[in-house]
Amino acid sequence: MFGDFNTADYIAIICYNIDCRCREELRNNIITSERDYVSSLTTLIRDAFTRHGMRSHSQSIRGEDEQKIGVDGIFVFRHNNSIKVGIFEGKRPQITQDNYPWDYLSKRNMSHFSEQISKQHIWLDQFAIWEMFFNETNDGYLSSPFEFFGSTCIWHLNSYNHMNSNTLIFTPWKTKNLSDLSITSSQNFYSIIFDIISCKQGKVYSIDELDINVRIVNDNNESVQLDIPLPSTNNQEFDEKINRFLIESDLHSYVYLDFSTKNFKPFNI
Repeated sequence: MFGDFNTADYIAIICYNIDCRCREELRNNIITSERDYVSSLTTLIRDAFTRHGMRSHSQSIRGEDEQKIGVDGIFVFRHNNSIKVGIFEGKRPQITQDNYPWDYLSKRNMSHFSEQISKQHIWLDQFAIWEMFFNETNDGYLSSPFEFFGSTCIWHLNSYNHMNSNTLIFTPWKTKNLSDLSITSSQNFYSIIFDIISCKQGKVYSIDELDINVRIVNDNNESVQLDIPLPSTNNQEFDEKINRFLIESDLHSYVYLDFSTKNFKPFNI
């Protein structure tokens, strides 16, 4: 197992608490946008684990709307010489507004969100992939189907199947589509992180101790590859190779958590 259940629970509950904190800040207009939410979430996760002695790193850039992979950010988890990768797309549907246009038709006359889901799909067998819907309402509003606290998360395959079964390729997603999907597929952020670390989602990759990147080769098309950098050992806040990776991959955020030698001493975020 990549991580035991105690490790998975320990890391997942911290990440979940931070997501709940970000929801509160979104509600209070401290966080004001999807990109702001992603940056705050990833920075707070890095800071929380760094304070507790775990090697961690995060970086963010502006990113592009026309994404190569169809996601905002990437999580890289390390346990000794094993790596797992999670990628996610963040959305703010503003669920109190039934017709809020959080999705739209692209230049190709396709749903932008469905295009993103389709791009993600080629990495289904390599990464743990999820969609993350940020919610600025009071805790418990429209719960269920939406999560009571924090963000409403949907595993990629559930979104992909819902997209196809409801012919949402050439029609923008509405909040009603998301609500219908959430009835059967809603997860909180805790469940996402727990399932990745406990090996219910994603694939384990082996690396050597001194590797500075992990090369991911698509199982279905070997010409599709992604070289994901690992941060330098001095844990600096800015790493040029990670910055270059974000730019080349059209990603917004990168998070790295190394729990090879962590402990379980409780602490306050």
